[in-house]
Amino acid sequence: IWAAPLTGYRTAVLLLNRHAKDEAQITAHWDDIGLPAGTAVDARDLWLHKTLDTKFTDKMSFNVTPHAARMFVLTPLKSQMD
Repeated sequence: IWAAPLTGYRTAVLLLNRHAKDEAQITAHWDDIGLPAGTAVDARDLWLHKTLDTKFTDKMSFNVTPHAARMFVLTPLKSQMD
């Protein structure tokens, strides 16, 4: 898991599966990527070019195929920023 802060309270997150043969469920926990506990976010999938319907709080998990990656931009919900 790699994460980096972006402007506008957003966070970039990369989930990388380095296994040669096995799919892996990879979980990014907010305390590991620098987001405050309890923060609810929208997640934009950069590979699919769309914002996911699911809202995430405290963590996000995805299955990642071997030698593949998934990348997202997380944006706190407006109510979290008031």
